[in-house]
Amino acid sequence: MRRATEKVSVVDQIVKTYDDTEVKLTFKKHANLNEYLRVGNYWVRNFASQSVKPQDINNFYYDMDVRDIISNEIKNSNLRLGALDISLFSKFRRWLIVSDGYGYENHKLLENVGQDVCVIVVNQAARFWKSYVFPEYFIVNNPTKACITSLPIARFPKLLANRKTYHNFVQNYKNVVYLYDSVADDYYESLISKDSPVHLDDYRNPICAGIGLAHACGGGDIFLAFCSVAYSDSRPSTVEIGDGAYQYPVQKTADEIVDGNLFWYKFGNKFSNIYHTGLKNSFKFSKYLSEPDFFAKLI
Repeated sequence: MRRATEKVSVVDQIVKTYDDTEVKLTFKKHANLNEYLRVGNYWVRNFASQSVKPQDINNFYYDMDVRDIISNEIKNSNLRLGALDISLFSKFRRWLIVSDGYGYENHKLLENVGQDVCVIVVNQAARFWKSYVFPEYFIVNNPTKACITSLPIARFPKLLANRKTYHNFVQNYKNVVYLYDSVADDYYESLISKDSPVHLDDYRNPICAGIGLAHACGGGDIFLAFCSVAYSDSRPSTVEIGDGAYQYPVQKTADEIVDGNLFWYKFGNKFSNIYHTGLKNSFKFSKYLSEPDFFAKLI
């Protein structure tokens, strides 16, 4: 698709993080009328704005052949699966997103959640789930064969899958599957998805898709559990990020993109709280809680 490159305005602005620390952020108002927050080499869109046509100006599919993406979309569409319906989530007012990142072994401490909590798992969290609380939904958006490594072994939550998701994963999933479409980017826009009722800014990251889903469903408190990949020991090319934890640059960038989504979520849901547990220094626009305090707030 044709890319709009004219910049209406780019400004630096001082904002406060969740702990009231002041940080300088760069914002851009694009020729397509969307507003974006700069995160490294990427731009995170203000999904809280409902007055403009959503457009992702990044390219997260550079390593994929468009033919593979189209193949996944056509095959998944031919399965005649249901589309993501926001009304499915009407009873939820709080959103728990659990990944298999730093500290994930402590997820088994989760013993109870309130009836208004939607428990969502991403990445490999469903595959190794051991908590008494079983997840309601599993979000997946990996278009490559590597997606198979996230397939649950025994128990399958309901699946929310990006239409681009690797077809064999979707086809072999052993529970109800709902398809959603991501916001079109500057590399590829699906003809199939144009009439989709819901488009999520997912940045090829299911955590971001979960944040976008919570906003689309009316907002509410967000809880991110173990959503950062990090290591307790130094490895070649990793950088220390504090508290004795280390990350590869790509993992730090992933956290920053999630953090950008949290910024816009708070912007659009001013009375909602955002909490995280696992890696303390992972997000600026979320309040860190220890696992016991974090899980206590979900009851």
